[in-house]
Order: sequence, then structure tokens, then C-alpha cells
Amino acid sequence: MLKLILATFALAAIPLDIHPGIRPVADSEFGSEFNAVEANVLAVTTPAAPTGFTSARLFNTPAADPVVCVWNHSGQSISGFRVARLDPGEDPNNPVHWDNVSGDLPASTRTFIDCSASCPGLTYRYKVRAFVNTPTGRVYSAYSNIDGANP
Repeated sequence: MLKLILATFALAAIPLDIHPGIRPVADSEFGSEFNAVEANVLAVTTPAAPTGFTSARLFNTPAADPVVCVWNHSGQSISGFRVARLDPGEDPNNPVHWDNVSGDLPASTRTFIDCSASCPGLTYRYKVRAFVNTPTGRVYSAYSNIDGANP
């Protein structure tokens, strides 16, 4: 169990009634020079990355067609997935170029259809990652492999 120790001056800023994991700590545990509180910190395992990721054009028309993304996931329970897309001509090594195109997908999802890729004949690249929601924020998996498709 990890412990977070906060000195007395911070105690007034922490309402104990809305933080059930925090308890007062007796002077005898740390000596009489200060009072403190202790909080349990939730340890969360990073989820496994999705595997077997593929993306492909859904139809074959002269216009831009939707791109379907498919993946597998096994391992610990997760909260959901996010699919990221790199537009044609952008640097795949620059994280700011990858756009979240799916929003938050439910944990049971293994398919996403992107209808917003609008340049037929140009390659869009995709990848997916899992996430777990925790009381302190999200924990993301590594990304899957990257795959490309022409809408």
C-alpha cells in the first residue's frame, strides 16, 4: 500500500468527509512534532494494448468511403477505447498530429467506422488504445500497431 503524508498546515484544506480514503494519523506514529493525515493510493495496472488492429475502406465507390477499424483486446477489465487518426502528409512521430476521431468507445467495442476521412486516394493512418477510468483520472494502454486505409 502506498501512503501519502500531508502535514498539519494542509489538513484544513482537505475536507475529510468527502475523502473516504483519508484518516487522521496519531502523533505517536510520527512523533509529537507534527500531526498528519494518511491516504490510501489506488494502484492501477496499465491495461494491455489492443492487438490485431486493421483498417480498410468499407466500400469501393469513386467518392470518399468510410474506413472501418477492427481490433482485438484481452486481459484486464477496461473502461473503453479511443481510436486516433493521422491525416495524409502529417508526421506519425509527432503525437499532436494524431486526432482522437472516435471519442470514448465502450469496453465491448471492437469496431469503429470513420466517416470523416474525406480525401479519396490518400492514406489515413489509424491506431487504437484502451483506457481504465480511476478515481484520480485515466490510465491508457500503449497504442496498437498502426494501419493505413484510403477512403
